[in-house]
Amino acid sequence: MSTKVTLFIGDLSIGGAERVTVNLANQLAENGYQVEVVVVSRQGELVTDLVSDVQFTVLPADRMRWAVIPLIKHLRSSQPDTVISFLTPANIIMILSVKLSMISPQIIVTEHGKKLNEDSVSTQRDLILAKYLYKYADGIVGVSKGVSQDIINWANVDSNKVFTIYNPAISEELITGDSSIPSQLKPQQNNTKIVLSAGRHVEQKDFQTLIRSFAKLRADYSNLQLIILGEGELTAEYKRLSNELGIQENMILPGFVDDPFQYMRYADVFALSSRWEGLSLVLMEAMACGTPVVSTDCPSGPAEVLKNGEYGELVPVGDSEAMQNALKNTLESPLSAEKLRERARDFSIERSTKQYQKLFNNNQSDVHE
Repeated sequence: MSTKVTLFIGDLSIGGAERVTVNLANQLAENGYQVEVVVVSRQGELVTDLVSDVQFTVLPADRMRWAVIPLIKHLRSSQPDTVISFLTPANIIMILSVKLSMISPQIIVTEHGKKLNEDSVSTQRDLILAKYLYKYADGIVGVSKGVSQDIINWANVDSNKVFTIYNPAISEELITGDSSIPSQLKPQQNNTKIVLSAGRHVEQKDFQTLIRSFAKLRADYSNLQLIILGEGELTAEYKRLSNELGIQENMILPGFVDDPFQYMRYADVFALSSRWEGLSLVLMEAMACGTPVVSTDCPSGPAEVLKNGEYGELVPVGDSEAMQNALKNTLESPLSAEKLRERARDFSIERSTKQYQKLFNNNQSDVHE
């Protein structure tokens, strides 16, 4: 009889943890596990990416805080062998629900970022609850070594319970696949240099620094284009800043796109300007597409992904001049696509899933990155 695994997250909207949930669920199902994904809201474009072998369940709860009783009832009915939850609020609800359900599956919780700049009342409440409850988890996964150390520090848990498993991010199809050129790029002349970035338009991503560095970089190139995929609360601010800097004709904001990889494959450099990250899926995805990358040396993932600069330049957070210089260096002397793709294979979905499976089988001493 195959092991039954339940994955729990708030929803499957576009986001790093949500994509990880889908990738892990699909690969576990392919590896022969009985897999179910449980959410508290059907919201999310990624629902359709689940393979047919993965059961999908929506709890009758509009918010995470109201999900305890529905989740208890569901766990008693489904009787999973292992539960995995994603992000702090879901981790708290899962541990509470398991303990109150009177069943005893293996509990694995995952953290996807360091607890920086998180001073809201709800976040502080979650951290207090997590600090108390995480001792009841059988395993706590950090998506980078920096995140894992952060968990040990703030949650005050036994370090033997904390494991670093890089996100299941990269498929072989992504590495070897191809895409048609995006419509926004078709009118461009062949000698146009494309600087690409992607992510939610929020403070964390600090696209303002990238826009300023791009404005400075234009002095060195006659034909340069900046494309920032995604959208969010700061989209209007980015447009205002581009007008102020006189680069509005050279910056494109396509919003969310169904296939960001077609942009990555045709970009000359991918830039990550974040103030903080857990690991950064987009860096790995860009490398899988063979695109050279530049990143801020923010806590805690990019330095690990790029091996301290071996696979792409790292610059200080918020330093537009350093970002400009790194972009110029990369445009003039890019790393080979094959070297970047080989590094991306270290973050393959198959490799990461095998690490989770070692946790299922209590081979915890073998779980490391």
